[in-house]
Amino acid sequence: SSGSTQSTGSSGINAEYGDTNSVSCVFFNKHHLISASLDKTLRVYQEGTVGDPTTYTCENVLEGHEAGVTHGDMNEDHIFSSGEDLTIRLWCAKFYNPIRTIHCGAEIRHFTFDQDLIIAATTEKKLLFVDMKRELPSHSIDMVDTVNFIWLYGARFLTGDSAGLLKEWDLPSGALLRTLHGHMAEVYCIQANKNQIFTSSFD
Repeated sequence: SSGSTQSTGSSGINAEYGDTNSVSCVFFNKHHLISASLDKTLRVYQEGTVGDPTTYTCENVLEGHEAGVTHGDMNEDHIFSSGEDLTIRLWCAKFYNPIRTIHCGAEIRHFTFDQDLIIAATTEKKLLFVDMKRELPSHSIDMVDTVNFIWLYGARFLTGDSAGLLKEWDLPSGALLRTLHGHMAEVYCIQANKNQIFTSSFD
């Protein structure tokens, strides 16, 4: 997938570090921790004393979303964010300036990406495939249930949904390869490698 580590859902970071509304997502790499908040911002934190999480300080506030930020992620060069304003926005990971805005036409619940493609799950039970070079959704797949999480690996991707199902898809064709049952509640997180798939749920 994208390479950063993520935590989704509400967080207590707003009490300590300055977010003025609920934090919807936290993601980080070895250099920074970034929070996405329903106050329409992303906040970039720099670690002070190595190994001491209490010394993180807010280095930058990224503003531009016109409604709450619902998800975020990053790679070495870019920060990605989605919002209730129906957009996905790209930011420079070095200077934190906005690079581009992709208008999706629907609120994005979760997304993942590789070098050229963003796969996004909408609140309208669709998967959008966004060509980053064209900066527009190229096509979509209608889903039966709301997708909460997407994990992309190679030529395949996994979705976890509100029905508690884990589905594996072929990326080039968009064909459903298999459906894995077992969870009794919504699937909210997926991690996978070549040999194993790990999922978490409210069950």
